[in-house]
Amino acid sequence: MVTATGLVPPAKYGKYMTTVSTLFILASVLWSRLRGKFERSTLARVDVFGMFLLLASSVLLVFALEEGGARCSWNSAAVISSLVLALVLGIVFVVWETFLDKTTYVQEPVFPPSIVKNRLPAAMLA
Repeated sequence: MVTATGLVPPAKYGKYMTTVSTLFILASVLWSRLRGKFERSTLARVDVFGMFLLLASSVLLVFALEEGGARCSWNSAAVISSLVLALVLGIVFVVWETFLDKTTYVQEPVFPPSIVKNRLPAAMLA
């Protein structure tokens, strides 16, 4: 919302805020209605560990790239450890997702490795 003033022309700011607020309210109302409709079997398929790995590695990578050279030097312990942890968590994420994709486990992978076997999605991700 804060960046909206820099991205949207002042003449269209009212329409933009109306649209975003309406979508937020609609999503909140729909979620409260649909929350009870989910079954435990559906929620059991969610790969929470994979989501955590992806989120943690992404946050650490962005932190290291944002802080390196700005607040901290590139060879500081904070930047180097963030990059190393992001790399390790990224590798663990790929291994975990491959494991879930190859086995008949209850959980479904967040990012199935079989997606990149097709040339078009692989080219779009490259």
